Amino acid sequence: VGGTYDFGAVKVFANYLQTLLEGTYKTTTLTQGKRTASEFGAAVPYGNFLIRAKYGIGSSNMSSTTAMSTSSITANSFNFRGYQAGVDYNMSKRTNLYAIYGQVVTSNASYNNLMGGGTYTGSYTASQYALGVRHTF
Repeated sequence: VGGTYDFGAVKVFANYLQTLLEGTYKTTTLTQGKRTASEFGAAVPYGNFLIRAKYGIGSSNMSSTTAMSTSSITANSFNFRGYQAGVDYNMSKRTNLYAIYGQVVTSNASYNNLMGGGTYTGSYTASQYALGVRHTF
């Protein structure tokens, strides 16, 4: 469920997502559980630029272990939060340049590496960025 509203000087959005996970891979039982997330953000036009930012939080509650050939996630539940900021520069009506940076933090998770051994428990942070040219037809 989500929605947007354009105030003219700023466009805001918010959404809520719930995903139910269940399945198998070959003969191995995979994750069974539920993930929920909420996200909100805004976009502000400024001349040829569009400045965007968003923030989200969520949780994942597992009712069984995820097991695959190389890894296993054994957390019963974990929380995550993240943000993303970006800017678009409109070179023409159909072509723009973009730059985006984001970060997600996951807490209360446990990850087992079956190939190399060892277990990681706690929080971890992942950062991502994207740079590019977008042309629409």
